[in-house]
Amino acid sequence: MNRSEAFYTVLAVSLGALLLGLTFWSFDNTDPMWAIISFVLVYDPNAQAAMRAGLSRLALTVFGSALAMGSVFTLGLHKWLLPVSLALTALVCAAFLRSRSGWRIVLVTVALIVGSSLLQPDIGPYIAVTRSIEVTAGSLLAIAFSALATRFSR
Repeated sequence: MNRSEAFYTVLAVSLGALLLGLTFWSFDNTDPMWAIISFVLVYDPNAQAAMRAGLSRLALTVFGSALAMGSVFTLGLHKWLLPVSLALTALVCAAFLRSRSGWRIVLVTVALIVGSSLLQPDIGPYIAVTRSIEVTAGSLLAIAFSALATRFSR
């Protein structure tokens, strides 16, 4: 990474974390953590790389959220739900995803939503939707900042 890319990365991560923090802390029951994690995972000084990473992260998170809520609604909230839903998700990933990093995103999403649903059954669907919104916000902001960095570093 050259000095220009390093400068824009430091600036983007600092501003992105600040903007996402201020945004999500202003709503009840939200935390900017997942938005910031998505931002950091997606941001790249190369706008095309950020776009690919962002779209992939969004799709995999939504896919994981759907699988998690499908498990919760189909199998019910039982102590054994988390290991069973992760095993079923691993089978689905084996059938449809080639990327190990894709598997990780889907499996972590399922673990987070199913685990949260077991701990707080009233807000399971809310958690799925909220996490998807947080990932979307972080990914879109990272893509926008990447486009700006690409434009200014030329």
